[in-house]
Amino acid sequence: MRAACEEVYMIDDGSFPQSAVQKFLSLHASRRPYKNQKGEYVCSHIELYKDLEALFGGNIFGCRAAVLKLTLDLEKQNVWRRIIIPLTYSFYDLHKVIQKAFYWVDYHLHEFYVCDDTVYQFLSPDERHWKTHPLYHREGIKPLLTLYCDEEDDYGFREEGYLPPFNDVGFRHVKEVDLLEYIPRHRKFKYRYDFGDNWEIYIDVEEVIENYDKNYPICIDGEGNAPPEDVGGKWGYEEFLEIINDKEHPEHRDMLAWAESQGYGDFDVEEVNKRIKLCFDF
Repeated sequence: MRAACEEVYMIDDGSFPQSAVQKFLSLHASRRPYKNQKGEYVCSHIELYKDLEALFGGNIFGCRAAVLKLTLDLEKQNVWRRIIIPLTYSFYDLHKVIQKAFYWVDYHLHEFYVCDDTVYQFLSPDERHWKTHPLYHREGIKPLLTLYCDEEDDYGFREEGYLPPFNDVGFRHVKEVDLLEYIPRHRKFKYRYDFGDNWEIYIDVEEVIENYDKNYPICIDGEGNAPPEDVGGKWGYEEFLEIINDKEHPEHRDMLAWAESQGYGDFDVEEVNKRIKLCFDF
């Protein structure tokens, strides 16, 4: 307990939500290896799991979880992932899963948009010219809430009178909101990453599992390679693919070397789950 408290003291920089329940700090502290009385390095949460399984004689986990399909919005490529994630996880946790599932490294800002699909408030004729704005879903559904990752990243959306369609959009910090607050009541979301390359992932809730037998997220399916970081958006990715698929192109070797340095690689569900496991240390 003393070691865990010292860890919290070291990482709490004052940026976490003002709440008695500090989920992120608790998870971080409990998953850090500590030296026990035998001189062995152990994680407190793993030791707790072992004790509880011995006490109850079997699996100790059972929670509500969502099956989510994550579809990257590209012009020509079909890139998607299907994951299962407990609803007790936050949208910030979902952000980390998405980063690992698409082989990204979290260089840039991100946001989530909760789509108001429960009442089907689609765009009116006067608002249709806003359909291409990042806050809107590609189906034309109005945004209900924006979950931002940084106080500086809202670009004035919250300014009173900025644009009529956005006046009633709520704003919350991504670490404050658990998935169960909006799932399954809402089933359409959007994730936006890197406001320069502007990657947009459409998130569809396909199923809610009432008794999920794990306490961590996993990837169960997917297709297509995700673009590397800083490739230049959709059109930059198309140019990138043309170069790496043409061995005679003068930039072929340099582009392959650059792609490797950016973590670019073929989609593999086992590799994704290894990355998720390392991220959450479960």
